[in-house]
Amino acid sequence: MNQLKIQKAFAKLGEELSRLPEEWNDVISMASHKNGWFTPDNSRYALKHWSEILTVNNLVKLAPKNHLQKSPKNIGIVMAGNIPLVGFHDFVCVLLSGNKAVIKLSSDDEILIQHLLKKLQTILPGIDEFWEIKERLNDIDAVIATGSNNTSRYFEYYFRNIPHLIRKNRTSVAVIQHKISDNDLKLLGEDVFRYFGLGCRNVGKLFLPTGFDLTRILDHLMPYSFVLDHHKYANNYTYHRAIYLLNQTPHLDTGFLLLKEDEAVNSPLGALFYSFYNSQEALQKSIKEKESNIQCVIGNVDLCQGVVPFGFSQKPKLTDFADHINTFTFLQNLK
Repeated sequence: MNQLKIQKAFAKLGEELSRLPEEWNDVISMASHKNGWFTPDNSRYALKHWSEILTVNNLVKLAPKNHLQKSPKNIGIVMAGNIPLVGFHDFVCVLLSGNKAVIKLSSDDEILIQHLLKKLQTILPGIDEFWEIKERLNDIDAVIATGSNNTSRYFEYYFRNIPHLIRKNRTSVAVIQHKISDNDLKLLGEDVFRYFGLGCRNVGKLFLPTGFDLTRILDHLMPYSFVLDHHKYANNYTYHRAIYLLNQTPHLDTGFLLLKEDEAVNSPLGALFYSFYNSQEALQKSIKEKESNIQCVIGNVDLCQGVVPFGFSQKPKLTDFADHINTFTFLQNLK
């Protein structure tokens, strides 16, 4: 089976997802029952995004013909499950590189992923020869693993004898300027609250210019107060509010989000950190110092390469790679 056939199969999958046949209603419902964070709205959002980026043109950009792996390898994929379909990108890269995917599914995101694989089999019979789902990743030639900072240390040790691409915890930051529009502040809410803030591309930290009126941000975040209706989010918000109150930690409380001035970028769920900058140079220095913990920079600034516009943090292109490491190049360079 050649690369072109696989590209066309993924593109046809994208076309089906754009229509989202009725059968997906039950799948989305089952995913929500399995994992309370996967609300039907968030699952549909993820599926719609994949329908938009799974096009032949995008797939060709990701995997040019001359970049095929000439000696196919068994590539282990340890998938995360923090947001819907977060591990699917690695799967696409492995198949398009001419390798076989040996998948360790996350129990938090097995229903949506497995249904996508089932649809691929229907679109292109025989394509399932290029993947296998296993509980233990034995007899693999390389691995791509995504997890927390703690599990990454385990991955580094366990897979120390084979080529590996190990991802850790990251978050994203937003750069606010004095002249920011009300529309951009409205879109910022999407970057903060989509998937309840569980993704590495969600904004966990704001960089504000000195003297910026924080109430402008609070006013535009109010339409997202519905997140408190979700019991898992509410539990996190309530817990961290109690910690802040007990420790007499200065903070702002919107009733559904805690804002705390903090130099760190990794804020806990239900909270959002912020700090002030007084010059572009100081801002760039601060972001540079924390770049190992930052997935994306969101804003309308020419600050660094790959700045994402407001409202688009959870709409990565097919050629946007986690931790800024080109997954396809990693696979293509395997010996």
